[in-house]
Amino acid sequence: MEATETEFIQRACQGDKAAFYSLVRRCERAAYTAAVSILNNPEDDEELAKEAVLTALSHPAGFRGEAKFSTWLIRITIDEARLKLRKDRRHLYDPVDELRTSEDGEYFPKDYADCARFRPRHFNGRS
Repeated sequence: MEATETEFIQRACQGDKAAFYSLVRRCERAAYTAAVSILNNPEDDEELAKEAVLTALSHPAGFRGEAKFSTWLIRITIDEARLKLRKDRRHLYDPVDELRTSEDGEYFPKDYADCARFRPRHFNGRS
């Protein structure tokens, strides 16, 4: 007879890794799907789903039993995915007005991919 989710959770919280993996097997596809829906990158999606499982494994007592285990694991996955997106986009928030100078002390603007289309045609990069 198959143990209930509650029994698996109790055993997992007591350190039974087999019980934890039984819980994960039931909802690993849903966790991966949650990662795909946010990151949409096959390599990152799989890695992130694994990280979410490891996070859950290292904090089994964090499961309070207010929802299903799958809901908890998916919530961890979503939080990890959003954190990854924030980290990956951190460079977008670099100050634009930061002064950059050459060794001669001459100012030059930050390189932006579409910056060239705003330069005058006679601009050669020097004053």
